[in-house]
Amino acid sequence: MATNKLLTLLDGSGGKIPDVLFIAATNHPQVLDDASKRRFPIKIEFALPGVREIEGYVQQWLDKLRLPIEFPIEDAIDLLNGLSIADIRVALQEAVNIAVAESAKSPQRPIRLGDLARGRKSLFFEEER
Repeated sequence: MATNKLLTLLDGSGGKIPDVLFIAATNHPQVLDDASKRRFPIKIEFALPGVREIEGYVQQWLDKLRLPIEFPIEDAIDLLNGLSIADIRVALQEAVNIAVAESAKSPQRPIRLGDLARGRKSLFFEEER
């Protein structure tokens, strides 16, 4: 697994490489084990976006997309609340992919809230909501 390999490399460098700073980032800190966390003694947590930031991002994303949606944007914000912008982007793109795939059966099919819910569930570490 890539994580184990990375941790082995970090351990192996212990003091052998002077003046090197290792930085790690994740949108899913809950999946890190204690051994991984110990290797990075300083931790900085960035807050997840609030409702206004999510609304602005989703609105901007949908405006660029120019595809019809079949739900109020407020419902999308509720569904996406608690996610990082990176995860929101993945969920939105997956919803578009689902709608486009389904449009073969029904041309000009809008994006549905169910598509967005499926997009959210497609996130690798996402738990059922």
